[in-house]
Amino acid sequence: MLFCGPPTPARGLAYRVDAVPRPGGTVAFPLTGRRVSESVPSPALLGKYRWIPSLPHAELLAEMSRHDVLVLPSLHEGFGLVLSEAMSQGLVVITTPHTAGPDLITDGVDGFIVPIRSAEAIEEKLALLARERDRLVAMQAAAARKTAALTWEHYRPGIVQVAREEVEKGGTP
Repeated sequence: MLFCGPPTPARGLAYRVDAVPRPGGTVAFPLTGRRVSESVPSPALLGKYRWIPSLPHAELLAEMSRHDVLVLPSLHEGFGLVLSEAMSQGLVVITTPHTAGPDLITDGVDGFIVPIRSAEAIEEKLALLARERDRLVAMQAAAARKTAALTWEHYRPGIVQVAREEVEKGGTP
């Protein structure tokens, strides 16, 4: 399981940590992203996990490909490019409706949308994927397939279509 981005309260780090409070065993819980200050997150918290402050993009994608799941339980987020990047590397994404997750993910097919502030929901989805390894593998493949279709070549015609529809309705694109 991977967490990417600034490890801050707004990114829901506490809910990710509470979902799986004890690192160890066969599950790895690295955190990637720069700290926002010397105290956020606390040095004690970072000491419990493998923390990667920053990586060049190619290395971040390689790091992602070594994991099964990205957990991004953000309380609020812009598009969150990290979601599509993780899916492109075959990760099942667990995120909230306060991210681009609802625009990218078909819940239960290629990722999961969980309520904000719910460590229990994150824990439930992680336990499901741990129990049902075939489902994990199928969801990983679905995530990679979905993002393979998210190219500029596919995006441009969609934007043109939306603009045409607005012009035809007499609206402003």
